[in-house]
Parts: sequence; C-alpha cells; structure tokens
Amino acid sequence: DRLRSNMKSSEDPSFRLKHRRCPFLTKNNLCDICIHLGEEALSEVCTEYPRFTLEYGNVIEKCMALSCEEVGRIIFESDQSFEYEELLKEDSYCYGWEEIINCSPFEDSTQEYEEDTTQDMNTTYINTMEETREIIFLIVKTRSLSIEKRMQYYLYFCDEIQQLLNMKEYDRILSICNECKENVVEFCSKYDNCIGNSLHALSDQEYYKERWDLIDDLEVLDHEWRDYLRLMRDTFIDCKITPHLYEKSTRKFIEYIRPREYEYEHLLNYFTFRYFMRSVYDYNLLNKAKLAIVSVLYIRDMDVVRFLKNNENYTLNDRIDIARIYSKEIEHSDDNIDAMFELFTFEDIFSTDQLSNQCIIS
Repeated sequence: DRLRSNMKSSEDPSFRLKHRRCPFLTKNNLCDICIHLGEEALSEVCTEYPRFTLEYGNVIEKCMALSCEEVGRIIFESDQSFEYEELLKEDSYCYGWEEIINCSPFEDSTQEYEEDTTQDMNTTYINTMEETREIIFLIVKTRSLSIEKRMQYYLYFCDEIQQLLNMKEYDRILSICNECKENVVEFCSKYDNCIGNSLHALSDQEYYKERWDLIDDLEVLDHEWRDYLRLMRDTFIDCKITPHLYEKSTRKFIEYIRPREYEYEHLLNYFTFRYFMRSVYDYNLLNKAKLAIVSVLYIRDMDVVRFLKNNENYTLNDRIDIARIYSKEIEHSDDNIDAMFELFTFEDIFSTDQLSNQCIIS
C-alpha cells in the first residue's frame, strides 16, 4: 500500500518526490525498499545509478556518474592518474547473431558474401577514435605541464584530428597519434603557435559573463542549480564590482588550488571517458573535447565563487559538492547536453581559439 500510494501513473511510472527526495529514503539516506523487500525490488534507475553504459562496435564501456557524492569522493580523494580496466569476454562478439544465422529459414543463409567494406571502415574508424582518446589521456596526465596548458593542447590536438577526420584521413590520424606517443610535450609544443591568435579576444570578465549568459537558457532541473546561477551572477556580473575582481579572485584561487590541480585532471579524464566515444555515432569528436574543457571552465568558475564564500578556503567536500551540482544539472538532461553541443557549433565564444583563451587567466 505504501508503494502504491507514492507512485504516480504516467508513460514512465515513478515515485512522487517529497521535498525533492524519494519518499522511501530514510533519515540516514538508506532505501526502505531495499531494507524491507531486498535489492531485487529496486527500480531500474535505482539499480543502475550511478553507473552508466556506452556501447559501440563490440565494446561496452561502464563508468559512474559524478552527480553521486560517493563517486566524487572516489575520484577526487586520490591524486593518482586516471586508469581504466579492460576486460575481454570471449562470448561478447555475437550478441545472438550466430544463432539467428544458423536458424535462418531463408535459403543460402550461409553462403559466402563479398567483403563488407562498410564494416571494415567502421572498425577502422572506431580504432582511430580509440587511439585518439588514448593520446588525450596521455596529454591530460602529463603533469610536467600546467593544467591550463594541458587543456589548451587537448583542444588544439582535437581540432587538428577533427579536420583530418572530416577528410577520412585515418592513416594520418594514427600516424600523428604514434608521433605524439614518442614525446608528448615536444609534439604538443607546435600548438603554442596557435595560442593567443584569436582575432576577437575578450577580457576574462567578459568571457565569464558570456559563458554564464549562454548557459542561463538551459533547462533547470533543480532549485539548487537555479540558486547557483543567481549566485554566479551576483558575484561577478550583476553587482557593482571593482575592476578586474573576477581576474584577481580567479588567479588567487588558482594559486591556492595548484597543489590539487590533479582534481581538474580527473575532471578532464572523467568527461573524456564518458563522452568522447560518442563521436563514433556523429563523427564530431571536437564537440566532445569542448564539452570536457567547457565543463572544467564552468566548474572552475563555481569553485572561485565557493572559495570566496568560504573566506578563501576550499575543501575536498567543496570539490565533491560543486562537481555534483554541475553534473546533476548538465549530465542528467539529454536536452542540456544537446544544447551544449549546439552552442559549441554556433557560438564564437566556444571556438577553439576562444576556448583556449579562457583556459588561461591573464
């Protein structure tokens, strides 16, 4: 009876929230359904969250969502470089196709067919994207470079690869990846010629205002995000601020957080692992790269405001909380993710050169 009374009927049945909480959460944030009925009674969402899955080719990738505080703790409490585990399942290649073919009622179902060049091309493309992502991980974990420089190199590398991808120059992309593996710092230094070449560069304060004006139109999922939007505007946009307050505050925070800049490294790796291979489906890897960079820029802005609010202090719990707020708002809405990709395509502020400018506070 308690289950039924808290359910609302719709195309996708769900529980009625009480004060924005599931009605079956106890005061200790434990699940009454799991306590009384067992884990097998949990809904699909509760069973999977915070895990997510991406499938492409014969690969299934699994990771966990940053909107979960415990996931944030796992990600940020260690300064160790990002790693992922790869497992081979011997029976994972068929997905039932072998049985379907063997039991086919059609004649000549087992006859020899001409080589499927389309499948070969798809395999080549997937392998190329996986190699490209490996180089991104390599750039991101190169700690002899500042995190800001790594973000810039990440952008320009993906911009170069996207141009080659548009021409289906897969061999050239793989050659570049191999070249980068030999000496990542020396290879990426060629992008220094691109940095700072934007024709319409704005001040750091103007970039901040443009970023937050654009994100202001996204779907709001939670009052917490609405409150933070207001706080972001009040701190550096709408109030009467002293000249260069944003720049001074951000520089002070960056200096403060420098010993923990591995947290931004983890953020870049997280967004890269979660979204980059989606380019298998739309051939737009540059947008996925920009999502990683832009997400770090927004989170950094939120960090600075929290830093000021905390009287120039910023704890691990602050880091987990800020990442959770951003992830919950952006990643839990496909419409918001799609809107971000659209902004990257049409807004000058999100061009590669302009984004590179925003990585560094002048």
